[in-house]
Amino acid sequence: MTKYTVEGNLNYCAESIVVWDTIKFEALSNLVGIPWRGYIALVSKDIKPGTRMVMFPPESQLSEAVAYEHNLYAKASQNKDTTVKGYFGNTRRVKAIRLRGVVSNAFAADASWFDNPPVGTVFDTVDGVTISQKFTTHKPQPQSKRKSGKQRVQFFPEHYDTGMYLRNPGYILTGDYVTITQKIHGTSGRWGRVPVLRELTWKERLAKRFGVPVNGYTHEFVSGSRHVIKGISEGQQDFYDVDIWSEVGETIKDRIPNDVMVYGEIIGWIGDQPIQKDYTYRIPKSEWRMYVYRVSVLSSDGTEYDLPWPAVEEFCENRQLETVSVLASGTFYDMRKRFDTDEAVAEFWMDRHFYDEGYDALPLSDDSPVDEGIVIRADNGITPTALKIKGPMFYEHESVMLDKNVMDIEEEQN
Repeated sequence: MTKYTVEGNLNYCAESIVVWDTIKFEALSNLVGIPWRGYIALVSKDIKPGTRMVMFPPESQLSEAVAYEHNLYAKASQNKDTTVKGYFGNTRRVKAIRLRGVVSNAFAADASWFDNPPVGTVFDTVDGVTISQKFTTHKPQPQSKRKSGKQRVQFFPEHYDTGMYLRNPGYILTGDYVTITQKIHGTSGRWGRVPVLRELTWKERLAKRFGVPVNGYTHEFVSGSRHVIKGISEGQQDFYDVDIWSEVGETIKDRIPNDVMVYGEIIGWIGDQPIQKDYTYRIPKSEWRMYVYRVSVLSSDGTEYDLPWPAVEEFCENRQLETVSVLASGTFYDMRKRFDTDEAVAEFWMDRHFYDEGYDALPLSDDSPVDEGIVIRADNGITPTALKIKGPMFYEHESVMLDKNVMDIEEEQN
């Protein structure tokens, strides 16, 4: 029996479906759209109802084996059948494209390629072989550019991956109280005053040898990007030359208590370079802003407890920190009751200009096509459920930036 598993990021996994309905477009005479989880994949108009397909989301990357075996490369010489041309480049990236005004941002493959997984199966690995993953432009930096130093940080948790709303039905319950916040497009950071190893005195080392309990830890302020520890108190930089995260940390370190983690998004500029091209939110050149979206407390047993959103707002207000903008709040039932489907909920929030529409939100810069999207947060456990919604126009923007090799600072720091 074929085994289907999820080994990577769930947001970029494939899913097995049955096609019953398609979308016709006046501008496209030979293609129709398959709607799936808020995305659209263009396929031949000859597709028949009941056809089983495997769908891949935008910014996922097919494996080399899948592209070769099924002749998906645009260069025929790279395919198993060298007389056949596909439409994928060397990166095998599923990207948003526009054909005669119609945006396609997903890829539909024949389910038989993967031994016809049961309908509803979500996977990125088949019998232990990876068939897709999250696409990244990240290339490891040469060892010479890394800064050596003793790793002293004991517990400095990364932010969890935010799931896609339409790919996680049932994660938020009808009675859950939810907060909908503007998703801003910058780079994530984390900061905390956490336990780190300290240098023992010779007397302490001697005492420890004789079995005397010695506290080997102290609390120090640590700054980090989403995945990389950047600096410890004195400004030690562990990796990379660009360090906006420690720069932010220097401005907030005296406001963060012991055993507290702050997670936020940095937007604006690093010098004269935008943190995210076309998304500077009217912040003057050479300046940046940080907006908090999560605060947690660390326990001695290694558990991380999140503050509910009202407590996050109070924590930040008391410390002169800004939070991301709240667009709406209430029970999940109230938020959803005027929509027939989850797809209708998602469509309502896609590709908006929140500030221009009167929401209490950050204004976009003139070159921003649309807002990135929203995050729906439900405080229903020690870690909240957080799901995001992004629209086709924003996915198209991301694809264009990748096509132009515009460096994403967050991917660079991976």
